[in-house]
Amino acid sequence: MKRLLLIGALALSLTSCASKATFDSLADGPCTANQKIAVTAHVASQLQAFANEDWEKAFSYSSPTFQSTFSLEDFTTIITSDYTVLISNQGYSFGECSISNEEILQDVEIKLPNTTAAITYQLSIENTKLGIIAARFSNPEDAIAA
Repeated sequence: MKRLLLIGALALSLTSCASKATFDSLADGPCTANQKIAVTAHVASQLQAFANEDWEKAFSYSSPTFQSTFSLEDFTTIITSDYTVLISNQGYSFGECSISNEEILQDVEIKLPNTTAAITYQLSIENTKLGIIAARFSNPEDAIAA
């Protein structure tokens, strides 16, 4: 049992070191391959939490600043009122990942029964932790259709 705990702790420490190194430099331009992997995994985890209607878990992928500004109840209300496509998605794919002014932008195409919706996620690094700041519809008509 102790060995299993030690292996888990070692894996966690290696992951956090790799994550920190991945985002040491946030130069404007396209994300590096490792940055894109980390960003898409983070966004995909939140999308899965939305699909499961696990609001607390979905909220945990938000940045610390977002979490200090909005309550879990506020977050849930925003998603269920304005971003139902995130809950009812039938899959998603990732587009361009870029960095601008130390913020990360990840394009996501959400698949719906008869259409798709384009969303751009905005993420930041706070205290070496990746977090979602916002998600906005890339096309105004997607927001209306949602």
